[in-house]
Amino acid sequence: MAVGTWAVLGGTSLGREGLAMARALEAGDLEAARARLPHLCGRDPAGLDAKALARATVESIAENTSDAAVAPLVWGAVAGVPGLLAYRAINTLDAMVGYRNPRYLRFGWASARLDDAANWVPARLTALLTIACAPVLGGSARRAQETVRRDGGNHPSPNAGRCEAAFAGALGVRLGGTNSYGGTLPRGHPRGRTPVGRRHPVGPRDDEPPCEGGPRCGRGAQWGGMPEAGWGAVNGGALLVAGTTSDAGKSVVTAGLCRWLARQGVRVAPFKAQNMSLNSMVTADGAEIGRAQIMQAQAAGIEPTAHMNPVLLKPGSDRRSQVVVLGRPIGEVDALEYRAYKNRLREVALSSLTTLRAEYDVVICEGAGSPAEINLREGDIANMGLARAADLPVIVVGDIDRGGVFAALYGTIALLEPEDQALIAGFVINKFRGAPELLKPGLDQLTALTGRPVHGVLPWLEGLQLDVEDSLGLAGFAAGEPYGGQTLRVAVVKLPRISNFTDLDALGAEPGVSVRLATTPGDLDDADLVVLPGSRATVDDLAWLRSRGLADEIIRRAQSEQPILGICGGYQMLATEIIDDVESGAGSVQGLGLLPVRVRFAKDKMLGRPEGSAYGEPVRAYEIHHGVAEVHGGEPFLDGCRQGAVWGTTWHGALENDGFRRAFLTDVARIAGRGFEPAPAVSFAALREARLDALGDLVEQHLDTGAVLRLIENGAPSGLPVVPPGGPRLG
Repeated sequence: MAVGTWAVLGGTSLGREGLAMARALEAGDLEAARARLPHLCGRDPAGLDAKALARATVESIAENTSDAAVAPLVWGAVAGVPGLLAYRAINTLDAMVGYRNPRYLRFGWASARLDDAANWVPARLTALLTIACAPVLGGSARRAQETVRRDGGNHPSPNAGRCEAAFAGALGVRLGGTNSYGGTLPRGHPRGRTPVGRRHPVGPRDDEPPCEGGPRCGRGAQWGGMPEAGWGAVNGGALLVAGTTSDAGKSVVTAGLCRWLARQGVRVAPFKAQNMSLNSMVTADGAEIGRAQIMQAQAAGIEPTAHMNPVLLKPGSDRRSQVVVLGRPIGEVDALEYRAYKNRLREVALSSLTTLRAEYDVVICEGAGSPAEINLREGDIANMGLARAADLPVIVVGDIDRGGVFAALYGTIALLEPEDQALIAGFVINKFRGAPELLKPGLDQLTALTGRPVHGVLPWLEGLQLDVEDSLGLAGFAAGEPYGGQTLRVAVVKLPRISNFTDLDALGAEPGVSVRLATTPGDLDDADLVVLPGSRATVDDLAWLRSRGLADEIIRRAQSEQPILGICGGYQMLATEIIDDVESGAGSVQGLGLLPVRVRFAKDKMLGRPEGSAYGEPVRAYEIHHGVAEVHGGEPFLDGCRQGAVWGTTWHGALENDGFRRAFLTDVARIAGRGFEPAPAVSFAALREARLDALGDLVEQHLDTGAVLRLIENGAPSGLPVVPPGGPRLG
C-alpha cells in the first residue's frame, strides 16, 4: 500500500516545480520560467509574460492538487491499491488522448468522461480543503468560498473550475482567459466544449472589498514572489484591430479573425465601441447597430446585440450626427456638443466590452478611422483610448493598394504618445497584389525601424465586398454572365447622405445584373431599373436631386413607365408631400408625387424586423425610419405601394429574400422589355457565408495565427521601443 501510494502521488514534485517557477519569476528570469512551464502543463510558453506564466502556474497547481494528491488518496481510501492504480491509469490516459488528439477522438472522448467522473468528488473536496487551509497561509476562507460558489462552474472542465476558483479566492487573484497549445487553438475538443478557449476569469471582482489579513490577500496580491495572475479589470481575451485610414480593412480583418476563431471552437464576439456609419441594421431585440458588426457577428456564428456596437453616430450633415446609444437614438449633436457626451459614452463602451468579455472567450475589437487622428485623441473611446482603458494589444492594418503603406504604418505609430505606442504590437498589410519577394525587404525594414513584426500580408481577393461602412468605399457591381438572355441594368442614385446601401449587395449577387451608381441625369439613360435608396437626410437629399436635374429625369421615367424602386428615404421622396419637423425642420415639402403617399416624420424612430409577402413570396426585412408613410391608393407592395412602374417600401433587406428578388426582377425585366431571366439557384445567404469563409481562409493562410493568439492571451509584449518622435502626452 505504501509503495503504491508513493508511486501514484505527485504532490512532492508538484510543490517542487511550483517553487522553481516562483524563484524564476521572482528573479525576473522569464526564459527560465518559460522553460520550466512544460513541467507543469502543456500550455505554449512562447511569448508568455510574467503575469501569464504566474496564471498558468496557479491554474496548473490548483488542478493538479486534486489530480495528483487528493484524488489518489480518495481512491486509495475507497478501494486500496487497486483503486490507486486504477485512478492513475484513468488520469494518465486522459492526459495522453483525452483532450486534443483528433486521431483518437472517440477514444479520447471516453477517456475524458471517465476522468471527469473519477475526479468529481476529489475536485470538490480539494476546493473545501483549500477553503479550510486558506487562513493558515494568510488567505481568505470567506473569499475562497464565495469565489467557488460564484465562479466554480465557469470552466470547460466540470472539475477544474472548482479547484482554480478556490485557489483564486484564497490568494485574492484572478485566473482565466484564452490559452494556446503549440501556438494553436485545437479543433474538435472531445469533451464537446471549447478546448482551451474559455476559462472564464475567476477570483475577486473589482468592486469587492479587500480580504482581511495576510500579505497574500487582496488585489495586487503576491504569491511566492509572483505577480498578480489574471486579466485585470475586464474579462476574457481581446485584441484591437486598428487601421491607418478608414476603409483600410479593419472590418474585414475583424470578421476574418472572428470566423477563423469560431472554426476553432472558440466563442468569439466582435466589438466596435464607436461607429460612424449610415449603414445600420436592427438586432433581434430591436436595437440599431452598425451593419459591419452584424456581419462580424455572423462570421462568429452568434446573434448580434447592442453591446457589440454601443455607440453609433449617423451623420445627417457635415456638422451634425444622430447619436445612438445601445441601439436607441438619444439626440442630434454637433462636434462641440458631442464632447459633453464623451465621458458617459466612454463608460457605456467599457461596460459593453466588459459584458462581452465576461460572456465570450475572445472579443475582437475594431477601431475607427485611424488611431493617429491626434486632434481627436483626447476623449477617444474607439482606438487608443479604448486600448489604454482595457489594456488591449493592438495590430494596425494598412491598405497597400492605396500606396504609401510603409509611411502610413510607421507614421501611425510615430504620432502616438509613448504609452499608446506600448500597446501597438504589430502590423497587417491588406490588399496586396504582386510579387512577395519584392515586398519582403520593406517588411524587414519596417520591423527594424519600429521593433514590431508584420503578422501577415493579406492578398487582394475579388468579390469580398461586405457591408461597406463608408460610402467612400461604395462601388457598383459588374454584371456576371447572365443566366439566360440579356443583362439587366440597374442605376442607383448615389445620394449625398445615402444610407443602408447594403440593399444593393443582393442585386449585385444576381448573375446578369449590373449595378452602377448615378449622380447625373445621363447616368440613368439606359437603366432598366432606377433605385432611390435610403437616406439619412430625406428632405436635403431631395433638394439635391432637384438641383442636379435628377428629379426631372426620374419623373420623366415614371411617366414613360420605366421601372423605379424607392427604399425607405427614397420611398419618402416619391410621395406627394413630406412633413418634416424632426429631421430637417423644413415643415411641409413637396415630394416627387410619383406615389399616392403622404409622409410625416415622427420624433420616435421606428426600429423593427417586419415580415410579409409580395409576388407570392415570403419576405423578412428590417426597418429604420422616422418618416411614417400614409398610403392613399395604388397597389399594396410590402408595407408601401406600387403605382404603374413605381414601387416604394420602407423595408430594408427585402431583396436579400431570394424568391422575392427573383420575382421582382422578372417583373422589372418584363416592363423594361429586357430578355433577362434570374438564375434559379442563387442564394444570397449562401453567398454571404462563402465570403465570410473566404475571410477566415485568408486569416488562416496568411496571418501568423500563433502570434495573434499569444497577443490575445497575453497582451502586448513588454519593452516595445518608442518610435520617434512620439506624440505629446495627454494633459
